[in-house]
Amino acid sequence: PTPSGVAQAQGGPGLPSPGEAPPAGLAGEIADFLAEPQHFYDVLHHFSDKHQRDIVRAWAVLREAGRLKREEASGKYLV
Repeated sequence: PTPSGVAQAQGGPGLPSPGEAPPAGLAGEIADFLAEPQHFYDVLHHFSDKHQRDIVRAWAVLREAGRLKREEASGKYLV
């Protein structure tokens, strides 16, 4: 038997498989949400219906494109 959670960690049913392309559409949704400065936690909460792995991968798309900025005083992110 497989321990609980192992299938999810390995990209089980309903989850993207390792090496799958980052979710660019979700990156666009996150960018829209970051029109107003937000903490990363707020992003996770707002997109709680998405897999956290997808959120992090979409976040990486924005970061690698140089679109993420951060407010020094609050630590909040924006695009």
